[in-house]
Amino acid sequence: MKIEKTYKLPELPEPENKWRRIPNKYRTTPFGYKISEEDPDILDPIPEELELLELAQKHLKKYSYRAVADWLSEASGRYISHMGLKKRLERDRKNKSSLRGYHLAAKKLQKTLETMRKIEEERPGAPVGPSRADDFPEIDCPFCSGTGKTR
Repeated sequence: MKIEKTYKLPELPEPENKWRRIPNKYRTTPFGYKISEEDPDILDPIPEELELLELAQKHLKKYSYRAVADWLSEASGRYISHMGLKKRLERDRKNKSSLRGYHLAAKKLQKTLETMRKIEEERPGAPVGPSRADDFPEIDCPFCSGTGKTR
């Protein structure tokens, strides 16, 4: 006799702020962002444009950069050239991969510090007191919020 069980997973709430403010370090304002009214050194996200940009990235699997850039310009009301679209998406990919590298380096450093503490505690004749590993602060990754995943 086989019993069938069906499980319904709870729906996860959509994060309130999927898009973050970023520092303005660019010569031109990137597509999907606008200069903040409070501080010109900060760029505020434009959620509608960023959602369209994600959709455009999916369309690139079937269409050319030129066709997708034309569609994106028409859908958003803000012009972006095909080369502008290509550079914007390449920069996003590069930033995401470098962020992942920094995150992995932080995890390795944390593991090394834990190993240092363990070795110093087990070592015979070691001085009693704080470990040299305690000279380094605890690493708290602001990007993954302790989950180990960067979006």
